[in-house]
Amino acid sequence: MREIGDAAGVLVLLLLSIMDLKNHRISCRILVGITILVMGYRIWCSAEDLLPYWEGMLPGVFCLAVSFFTGQAIGFGDSWMILILGFYLGIWKTAVLLMVAFFLAGFYSICLLARKMLSSGRGKRCWQNSRKEKFAFLPALMIAFMYVVYR
Repeated sequence: MREIGDAAGVLVLLLLSIMDLKNHRISCRILVGITILVMGYRIWCSAEDLLPYWEGMLPGVFCLAVSFFTGQAIGFGDSWMILILGFYLGIWKTAVLLMVAFFLAGFYSICLLARKMLSSGRGKRCWQNSRKEKFAFLPALMIAFMYVVYR
């Protein structure tokens, strides 16, 4: 049953990643529906203690707080997805997921900066305007999720 949940998770993350890449936003209705499905699945299918899964939501709660207090420096939809994935995976797998996802996002940011520096040739001014540039984080979460569940 876990394999079906993992495959469904990859499919949902793929669809949401496409939505995030196109629109730079994710529908709250979709996130609420996914939250209900994941919580129902975890509670119904889990014969073990649910405490590690509830603890897995803590990084998502932290990201939601950061999102709220920084005017969405981390997107609200990304933070909510971290919350959902935390409940699905549990605390330790969520920690690995976030390490991989932030590494991938950092690598992508470096690539964007290098491309911008090479194409503009402006030197230091290139760094000043790049700090506010936004990019989709869900593709990094999807790749990290695949790493965590299929390694």
